[in-house]
Amino acid sequence: MSTTAASARGTAPGRRAIRRASVTGAYAIAGALTVILAWALLAQAVGNPTQLPAPGAVIAAIQANWHTIPAVEYVLFRPLGVATAVSYTAVNVLVGVALGTVLGIVLGLILARSRLVRELFEGPLLLLTTTPLLILLPFITLWFGTDRIAQSLLVIVFTMTTVTFATKNAAIAVAGHYANYAACLGASAAQTQRDVVFPAALPATIANVRVALALGWGLQAVAELLGGRSGIGRVIEITARQQATTDLFAVVLAMLVVALAVDTAVAGLGAVLTRWKED
Repeated sequence: MSTTAASARGTAPGRRAIRRASVTGAYAIAGALTVILAWALLAQAVGNPTQLPAPGAVIAAIQANWHTIPAVEYVLFRPLGVATAVSYTAVNVLVGVALGTVLGIVLGLILARSRLVRELFEGPLLLLTTTPLLILLPFITLWFGTDRIAQSLLVIVFTMTTVTFATKNAAIAVAGHYANYAACLGASAAQTQRDVVFPAALPATIANVRVALALGWGLQAVAELLGGRSGIGRVIEITARQQATTDLFAVVLAMLVVALAVDTAVAGLGAVLTRWKED
């Protein structure tokens, strides 16, 4: 009897999590369908595909332009399709967010642990946070050219500063409540950082990583728009100039789908890593 009760108690949180995920997924699908319906009605009301193409035409353009976009090939004299452009940008964004996250976590923990380091470097980091990052783009292009890593520097810097302050604030809050208690139980400083401070700061860090991802796509597209040789930014610039509106919408829609898939994956990973919050 006790085994059955324990099993029931163990499966109840899992069932609640599945139920919440199902409800959230249903709302997300309903919201997407509502947006598509509104888009279709507005396109029909406008009646001009060069201004606002219908959803069906955009989806067909994704399929037709998967390997090469005629308007882009005409300008670049080489094939560049939706798949190549989106994958190029996606790799840049993911690498930039990953590097910025690692740097931000390390810097955040250091700032939280050392008051001297915090007093020395928190001001410059705050200044970097409040400075519009697009101002840095001409300097990045001048100093580093148009290589892929140079185009990702905006994403790296934004992610680093965002994650740094989220991790620092969470680590300081945790240190005041639980770190001393862990030390009283015999935990070393390294064990406290690894087993207490870092896990407790993880929810805030993951939330800010998702923010960095959401804005990173736009920053990366702008970097490619102004100095890229490939990627969605380059495609957007060419298709807008050629007035290939359907092709422009196609690459943007493909990017949005990938961005939503990446965000869903990060949210799922975060739920797994912070599953202790469900207790």
